[in-house]
Amino acid sequence: MQIYSEQTRSKKILTKVLPERKKIIWKTDKKQLESVISTIIFNSVKYTLSGKIIVSIEENANQEELRIIVEDTGVGMDPEQLAILKESLFNSLTSSTTSNCSGLGLGLRIASTLLKYIAPKDHNQLVFSSAKNRGHKVEFV
Repeated sequence: MQIYSEQTRSKKILTKVLPERKKIIWKTDKKQLESVISTIIFNSVKYTLSGKIIVSIEENANQEELRIIVEDTGVGMDPEQLAILKESLFNSLTSSTTSNCSGLGLGLRIASTLLKYIAPKDHNQLVFSSAKNRGHKVEFV
């Protein structure tokens, strides 16, 4: 989050990573994982005018899986925009789809593509939730 400190400070965005100071061992390509997380955070910084961005890392009970969650209080998306984004991420893009979603989803598409290379097949998709003017949440295992 430090690489975005100038942008978050100028927008007066509170940033937090949870849990604090916990050592986590990654069993994946660290650089690719950092790229996925960084791209998602960049997207949050870009679309959050003020408020907060929280990155959470949760372990499952047997400590074999981690869930990464990035939540913000940004502009969010209405259900129609969210449906277009999900369609563009999980189906092949057509010119009619891309013309309707200008400015939506490129960063998340990049993160989604990177995730497919480093995560097992049953965990290689981003999960989204969003509400217009209330921000959005992106998570993956």
